Amino acid sequence: MRTDDIPDEARDAELRIFEQEAADKPENVREKIAQGKLAKWYETVVLLEQPHVNGDKYDGKTIGQLQDDVAAKTGENVVVRRFERFAIGE
Repeated sequence: MRTDDIPDEARDAELRIFEQEAADKPENVREKIAQGKLAKWYETVVLLEQPHVNGDKYDGKTIGQLQDDVAAKTGENVVVRRFERFAIGE
């Protein structure tokens, strides 16, 4: 899943929540705070934005960065076609 695959409604709903959470901050930083929280949210819901589970071995790179590295090395268009998400406690 890529950031572009997130439905606009879901992204906008999360952004509204983050904007409300930043409402008590100075006006000139509210948007930056909301955008920063949105970026962190993407890391939890977008596969290509997530760091590899073995961060030490892969220098903390995201799945998307590793995908780009493999594509550059092989000269092929590397695509994640499917994946399974597991969560503890759900």
